[in-house]
Amino acid sequence: MAEHKDVDAVTGTGTTGHEWDGIRELNTPLPRWWLWLFYATIVWAFGYWVVYPAWPTVSGYTAGVFGYSTRAQVESDLADLGKVRGDKAATLAAVPLADIAKDRKADARKARADDLKKLRKIRKEQKRVERMLQRYYTKLRRQEARREARVAPSKSTGLMWPSSGWVSSSYGMRRHPIYRYYRLHNGIDIASPCGRPVRASAGGRVVARYYSSVYGNRVVIGHGIRNGKGLATVYNHMRRFSTYTGEKVKRGEVIGFVGSTGWSTGCHNHFMVLRNGRPVNPAPWLR
Repeated sequence: MAEHKDVDAVTGTGTTGHEWDGIRELNTPLPRWWLWLFYATIVWAFGYWVVYPAWPTVSGYTAGVFGYSTRAQVESDLADLGKVRGDKAATLAAVPLADIAKDRKADARKARADDLKKLRKIRKEQKRVERMLQRYYTKLRRQEARREARVAPSKSTGLMWPSSGWVSSSYGMRRHPIYRYYRLHNGIDIASPCGRPVRASAGGRVVARYYSSVYGNRVVIGHGIRNGKGLATVYNHMRRFSTYTGEKVKRGEVIGFVGSTGWSTGCHNHFMVLRNGRPVNPAPWLR
């Protein structure tokens, strides 16, 4: 490979080239002023996009990529914020305490009215369940009449516990854990971790399975005629169902899982026993 020197015919700039297999390759360097222009462009871009936006001006600040550049502007903003807060405090101080108390009483009356509305809805729902069970018992009486055993609760005819756990609230009058009013607790609360199975206390047919805003996911099972009256059990606040309406279930069969749906403060099974559609104390029936 032979090295040679040449002069560009157009620009007159000296060049160096190489011959390689008879092919001449010219290396034409850029003029030095191009390099200085490149450096100057970098410096200008940095100043224009970074330094200039953050540089203080006669007005005291410049909002750039670094935000406000002077402490005076920050202090001014803080002063404006303090003025706004002071105005709000003055407005609140100007409101008489009597008006505040009046508003709170109005809110309390509204909340109580909402609670009463929900209670009326509960009673209406209870009546609906009673009518549904009455139809079910009438049908049973026609079909089974005197074939059903008419005995009081005993070890052989009692109900099994629907879920494992402990009784956190018994049947009877108590203060509501959420709304604090005094009324009948129409079942027993069996506290248990969420997800544990809920089992049918006795064999029967699933009369209803639905969601209630108060009782959450609930299942009603009819157990036929006992001692001349229709017997049913109700399981409330379940997380989910594992049965369907009209299904025949056996004693101990899983019908759902413990949850905390509806009006509930924790995972539990609100278990009810109904005789002719009306709640009674479940304790004598459980074995």
